[in-house]
Amino acid sequence: MLVNGFRQNYLGIVLANLLTAALIMLGIIALIIPGIIIACRLAFVGYLVVDKKLDPILAVEESWRMTRGHGWTIFFMAIVSFFIFIAGICLLIVGIFPAAIWVSSSFASLYEAVSTERNTQVA
Repeated sequence: MLVNGFRQNYLGIVLANLLTAALIMLGIIALIIPGIIIACRLAFVGYLVVDKKLDPILAVEESWRMTRGHGWTIFFMAIVSFFIFIAGICLLIVGIFPAAIWVSSSFASLYEAVSTERNTQVA
């Protein structure tokens, strides 16, 4: 059950992650700030590919739309996530596993909240 999303849409997930990484790298090469903005705006691409079964390009466009107005929240969550990962590393490296679970759950919860908010506004 845990890997059903990957079995059904593995290629889409891989392509979405490659596309997201390429766009973020282009932004970082241009200057660091655009790379950070692009990373914040494309935070939901993976979730959209798995949840809504969108192809990678549509997921990038939808993530860009969904994160409008939530960029600072995503940015500050990423900053806090960095320190959570550092704390996990300080706990003899073993703490990185619960830290990764905590951070992933936080971003999934934010995706769900933004998705629900967006569906409420559309209806």
